[in-house]
Amino acid sequence: AKIAAKYIGRYVGRPAIAESRIIAYDGASVTFKYKRHEDNKEIREKVPVFEFIKKVIIHIPDKNFKMVRYFGLYSRRCKDKDQFIKMIDKKIVQIKKSMEKWEYRILASFGVDPCKCPKCGGKMRFNDIVYPRYGSMREYFKDKFINERKEKLENILEIYAITKGVLYGKIKPTTT
Repeated sequence: AKIAAKYIGRYVGRPAIAESRIIAYDGASVTFKYKRHEDNKEIREKVPVFEFIKKVIIHIPDKNFKMVRYFGLYSRRCKDKDQFIKMIDKKIVQIKKSMEKWEYRILASFGVDPCKCPKCGGKMRFNDIVYPRYGSMREYFKDKFINERKEKLENILEIYAITKGVLYGKIKPTTT
């Protein structure tokens, strides 16, 4: 297990080659050193630039590729999965509640309490603003905010369903 941890640690937290391992670059070739893990011998290698780039690019993972698949939340023995799912459930409820309060959304977006009277500071009851050309502003903003929140909620629910499926083994992670 200790050997496996060292092997994984080499690739997860660090780049393919450290800058300190590049010894020389003359415009046409790169000289670098590395430690061969089979016999702990230090190897110096001089290769053409494009060959060097090819060797480094091989170690760059694909976009959205999971470097460690069975660690942390992805581990079958993870005891925090249920807490994580509950935390996401609470966040979804919180987003749904925030969708219901238009005053809160305007205050959060513009930093102005729409129900506070600018003259006396008292609480106003909002009825509506109606423009002859555009119609009811209340309905316009209500529809706009609700549609934006619905899209955000749908994205969160989709990610949540996928995450839950992966965590509980119903969906197998794929690699490209």
